[in-house]
Amino acid sequence: MTSTLGAGPPIDSLDPTLTGNIQGERATTPQSNIVFTGTPTLVQNTNLYDFGYTQGFSTGTLMTVGFNNNRVTTNSLFSLLSPALNPSFRFQLRQHLLQGFGFDPNLRYIRIARNNREIEDVVFRQQIIQTVSQVENIYWDLVTSYEAVKVNERALQLAEKTLSDDQEQIRIGTLAPITLLQAQSGVATAKQNLIGSQSNLQLEQLLMKNAITKNMGDPILAVAPVIPTDTLRFNEQYEVRPVEDLIQEALQARPEIAVARINLTNLEISRKSLKNALRPTLDVYAFYGASSLAGDQNPAFPDCPPGVPSGQNCLPPGTIPRSGYPNAFHDLFNSSAPDKGVGVNLNIPLRNRAAQSEQVRSQLEYRQSQVALQQTENQISLQVRNAQFTMQQNYAALQAAIAGRDYAKESLAAEQKKFGYGASTPTLVLQASSSLTQSESNVLNAAANYEKSKVQLDLYTAETLSKLGIDLSDAEAGQVKHAPAVKGVVPANVQELTSPTPPYTPPPSAQPQGAPPPPPGPGEAEPHR
Repeated sequence: MTSTLGAGPPIDSLDPTLTGNIQGERATTPQSNIVFTGTPTLVQNTNLYDFGYTQGFSTGTLMTVGFNNNRVTTNSLFSLLSPALNPSFRFQLRQHLLQGFGFDPNLRYIRIARNNREIEDVVFRQQIIQTVSQVENIYWDLVTSYEAVKVNERALQLAEKTLSDDQEQIRIGTLAPITLLQAQSGVATAKQNLIGSQSNLQLEQLLMKNAITKNMGDPILAVAPVIPTDTLRFNEQYEVRPVEDLIQEALQARPEIAVARINLTNLEISRKSLKNALRPTLDVYAFYGASSLAGDQNPAFPDCPPGVPSGQNCLPPGTIPRSGYPNAFHDLFNSSAPDKGVGVNLNIPLRNRAAQSEQVRSQLEYRQSQVALQQTENQISLQVRNAQFTMQQNYAALQAAIAGRDYAKESLAAEQKKFGYGASTPTLVLQASSSLTQSESNVLNAAANYEKSKVQLDLYTAETLSKLGIDLSDAEAGQVKHAPAVKGVVPANVQELTSPTPPYTPPPSAQPQGAPPPPPGPGEAEPHR
């Protein structure tokens, strides 16, 4: 079933229309009766110069101006003038009084077109918001991959140090050779984890380049690293506005709500127009015009014999003075031959079931659009609430992961001290090291999830562009003139990040003798942005 959007009474074109017709004709017509022409063969040359101007107005008014002019040359014996000039004009106004009256039915297409243009702008803004949110999520995956490589590098260094210490103690006889296998297994596992994290980092770099570039065919771009240059502090306080405020803001700013409301406005415009179409047609019109006649006396007209007075059947030469277009136009506008009048047109359709069915359909579409708007509002409310709940859960998970990392760090430090005093075993040290590596990975994943939940909440409240300081005019022009401003980030050590992490290269098996150094603190392995 087709939509009733834009339906209603017929609309006159609001754009002016100029028409013209210029024609020349030469006709030779045999006559079966010479009573009316006086000649057996009528030869007549006719030149037409007709012009018209038509324009409708938004009030239901139609203006037409017509100018007609013909020039006729004939050999008829009963035509007084040849050539005969006969210009005329008519100015007419017509006004709808019932159906088609007023601005609402006559401006409906313009108003709907303006609303549709606004819809396109809103949809473009929605696409920008979604694109930026996707790039943000890819960015946090990239940050997580960078930090995962660093975590696995530290884990490998610690495993290799533990293996070196075990080899030294086996050499001096203070440790059984069987323990060397476990240390070698720990090194192999750490190498595998490092290579996996490096491969994942390369994949995330490709995903980021694919998201922010137009052409991935450039070989230089294909191998160029993507390095985050900002770092986000984990110590920031959890701050979020009340959920009711977030919902109200989302209902005001979400593009989906704006589109639904504009569509509802368009249907309201159509509903009013179809209600107007139920009325009878009552038009009043008035016109004013004039005509004139000029030309030369027809030389073929019968001449009066001597002594016969001039009459209808004969006319001495020179009786009618010569005249041309100046005389014709002068007589046209001096009201010597006016043509004026007024009139009313009335059209009352009986029952008018077609218009009634259109009106009922428009009412149903309007109510359906109202229901759709309410459903959209309910869905947005649920999305905002769910995003806030997810953000709270992810923040709690991040705090738990940080606490677990701190505990794993202290446990590893304790095992290292006990191992130095001979009160622990390499197995326990490796287990504590593995637990710290896993805890640091958990922190990274929890931090990424927390950041993604903030991105999702900004997406659902339509605050993405405002928080990042993105100007839509830059997106429309395709040139970024205003740098984004991300709240809550601090510059990182760019010198440290400008070199990409190289693929893992196995170090020499022999390591300097000495106690293993303590692992890096929790504040040294934070994600970068």
